[in-house]
Amino acid sequence: MNYVIADIHGQYAMLLDMLEQVDLGPSDQLYVLGDLTDRGPDSLAVVRYLMNQSNVQVIRGNHDQMLLNYFAGKPGAEERWMRNGGQVTLDALLSITSEERNAILDWLASLPLHLLLDEYILVHAGLRMRPHESVTDLLNQQELDDLIWIRDDFYLQAAVKQHVVIFGHTRTPRLYGQEICSIWHDPVHRDKIGIDCGAHAVENGGRLACLRLDDMQEFYVG
Repeated sequence: MNYVIADIHGQYAMLLDMLEQVDLGPSDQLYVLGDLTDRGPDSLAVVRYLMNQSNVQVIRGNHDQMLLNYFAGKPGAEERWMRNGGQVTLDALLSITSEERNAILDWLASLPLHLLLDEYILVHAGLRMRPHESVTDLLNQQELDDLIWIRDDFYLQAAVKQHVVIFGHTRTPRLYGQEICSIWHDPVHRDKIGIDCGAHAVENGGRLACLRLDDMQEFYVG
């Protein structure tokens, strides 16, 4: 079976509860659509766990990129990361050895920005639509900021013909236009599925969501 989750944001206990609920086995495949870190209490535990699983494929999200930008010393990176909940992750990373920290940074930097699985396109935030000859051509045209930051310019318009884009980043209450923390299926274009149900905001009804691609069954923790 193939499962997709997104935007764990340091919620390690919720992640373990989800994996128990779906009964993830060694023959199953889990795809994680980025934003492993920040805001939640156990970012380091989430990263350590996922980077050591042979049946897990992670895509880089904007929070993962902000972390990398900070340690690369990019201008403005610290202010942006801290404004978006990065302090808890920074504190954790500074508490471990430089060897382990560098291993984590190298792993995050190695993560792909999108995956193409038959009719499904997996990405953190979405795609910027441009004239293209094939889905591969479109994916090759994408810029980093679009893949990890885009919102309205993606989900309010038609996406890729004969494909479904599964994404996180934008919480589903925003997609629904009301406080519904459930997986969102684009009711207009039917070519997108949003699965960030706000795991980092449990106090506001947020949940960690998981979608099984084989039969579209939905699972929730929170």
